[in-house]
Amino acid sequence: RKGKFETGSVDTFVKELEDVGDHIEKIRIGHDNSGFGAAWHLDRVEIRRLLKGEKTKTYIFPCDRWFAKNEDDRQIVRELVPDKVIEEKLDKSGNLQVKEKEIADRLEMKQYTLDIYTGDKFGCGTNADVFCTIYGDKGDTGERELSRSETHRDKFERKQMDRFKIESADLGNIYKLKIRHNNKGLSPDWLLDRAEVIDDIRTYVFHCEQWLAKGKGDSKLERTLYEK
Repeated sequence: RKGKFETGSVDTFVKELEDVGDHIEKIRIGHDNSGFGAAWHLDRVEIRRLLKGEKTKTYIFPCDRWFAKNEDDRQIVRELVPDKVIEEKLDKSGNLQVKEKEIADRLEMKQYTLDIYTGDKFGCGTNADVFCTIYGDKGDTGERELSRSETHRDKFERKQMDRFKIESADLGNIYKLKIRHNNKGLSPDWLLDRAEVIDDIRTYVFHCEQWLAKGKGDSKLERTLYEK
């Protein structure tokens, strides 16, 4: 159809991809928040794989959440894990056999707390948009915009800690964090002191103590940080 993702609609896409393995453990889906009426409520995603021997396997990813800057938790990117799989196969008589089963060993969804500490120098706060990716030994979050601080309305100001919540499939042991900004706004230069990621077990600390700025330090706008 012409208009995609309308209320109550089902949109079907055919994608040819490299082999992703025998089981689809998670997907990441989002939008760019552009255009009029960008807010979107997603009910679910179904991914059907055509297998050998006239057999298909359909993974069901429930969602029932908003992707909107002014709804729900104001996120526009989410990770989803499947809760069941439907297998369809033609038997020798040509009859369609359908088998539905719950996925017992699926990935656990977790919420991570991300604390960002801005440095303590004149003009070290930023008005730019900041983006972050958290990496663990079970996967990564994908790049997320840090759009809504739980601690301050005006984010990333001098000597300030801003707290964000990031929901994703279980990352396992966290070892790396990538953070950047888009150099937009009147005062984009930013001095990042450190970042801390907190899960239900421990706190991971990533020291930076460097500028993310075009005209300061090494002029880089992106840093890759490792836990120490």
